[in-house]
Amino acid sequence: MSQNTNHIVINCPLCGQHGLHVMGTRADEETRQCLSCGYVTAPKFKCEKPEDNKEYSTLTPDMQQWAKHEDGFVWIPTIMTLPFGLLYPFNDENKKLKWGFAEMVNISKEEQKQYPREDGNGYYQSRYDTENAKVYDTFLEGMTYVNEKVKDKKGSALPKLNLDDIDG
Repeated sequence: MSQNTNHIVINCPLCGQHGLHVMGTRADEETRQCLSCGYVTAPKFKCEKPEDNKEYSTLTPDMQQWAKHEDGFVWIPTIMTLPFGLLYPFNDENKKLKWGFAEMVNISKEEQKQYPREDGNGYYQSRYDTENAKVYDTFLEGMTYVNEKVKDKKGSALPKLNLDDIDG
């Protein structure tokens, strides 16, 4: 088990890899995020049966389909929103879970009218380009790409991701 002042890293009960980051100072605030398989859980997902969990009942049908129940928690795939892109789960044409990375792109002035803000104050100027997403078979492949993108943004305010703790 690796440990630092912010979190610990242990083996994931879902994939078995040493990539489960446990973050939080108290058990009722603890988040568990596996950087290998991409699944995450939190105290609000603690339950005996998923169908009895209030949070589980609010998940989309896709999230419910992908959810796993292990160690007394419902685990769901991560959706990672970043200033330069979005890493997200989706079903491919064979209904198999894949991971997509969509770049953040600017919306031209002409196209902005297709993207009105919900608050009625103008239009969005950028969006995630999910139509041209890069597709990965595993979350770890997607995270490796994200890590490379972060390294390419030298000098920016983005933190560097450390994937060295993962065995996979």
